[in-house]
Amino acid sequence: MLNSSTLIDHQHRISRVMLYIDRHLEEDVCLERLATVACYSPFHFIRVFENLMSETPQLYITRKRMERAGLDLLKNNQPIIDTAFGVGYETHNSFCKVFKNFYGMSPTQFRDNVSREWFFQANRFWHPVNGGHKRSAQYPTPIIKMLPPIRIVYIEHCGITQGSFLTTAQEMLNRLNQLIENHDLINSVKAYVSVYPKRIFRLDDNSALRFKGVVIDRKISSDENLNCIVLPSGRYAIFKHYGPYEFIQQTWNRILLGWLPRSKSFSRGPSILETYLCPPFSRINAEQLSAFLLLPIH
Repeated sequence: MLNSSTLIDHQHRISRVMLYIDRHLEEDVCLERLATVACYSPFHFIRVFENLMSETPQLYITRKRMERAGLDLLKNNQPIIDTAFGVGYETHNSFCKVFKNFYGMSPTQFRDNVSREWFFQANRFWHPVNGGHKRSAQYPTPIIKMLPPIRIVYIEHCGITQGSFLTTAQEMLNRLNQLIENHDLINSVKAYVSVYPKRIFRLDDNSALRFKGVVIDRKISSDENLNCIVLPSGRYAIFKHYGPYEFIQQTWNRILLGWLPRSKSFSRGPSILETYLCPPFSRINAEQLSAFLLLPIH
């Protein structure tokens, strides 16, 4: 059993590798180079990567190439061979074979038939599952509820600090707690939340916007000089996440890539919401943490 400092060190090293892969998908990314980026021996790198990611480095690279290719096919009306070159394939045939195996259809069929709305929404950064041994169901089952308006006081952040969602979240939480203390909001706080008003595509996407905030039970006046949004009332698909909060991104992937396109539901806006049942970075056992993930739907 790894202690927390060793696990965090592994996560940071693998995050560097993930960022490197994202930036070099068009190149021949070799195992030795990735091990060097992580500062591991090749043998140790494979063990750590598979333990954190639940897949081999090569499978991860293939998946990221296919996700990028899917985005390119739906965003750009360029020849398929150009898409293939852009994600590291040298021939049309080799690319199409891998693409069809991944998506179950040819690139042409994909471009003609896949909904751009759900694919762009679903193609978020995939974060490692904890050790790969405690995956929840591939397609989680939500509770559908009508919720009243949700009032949130928040701070915002663009980009991913040092290529790490965990580091980004910790820095934002420190700023948020200082804001709560400065404005004497502690007695009004009902829950800690994160709001993603835009989609996150890559770790190096400097436009990736995230709000970290608290749900409060009173109105905010303009002279309080606080950022406040009110999410409108409506239907939400509400999912439960179990385990360390830094792995919530994987749960979102299963929701947006798995549940949403198969549910025949449609998102009614770009914003998605996380609400934490334990305070972020709580001292309790990380395996016992849980959160609700809220997807607004029609």
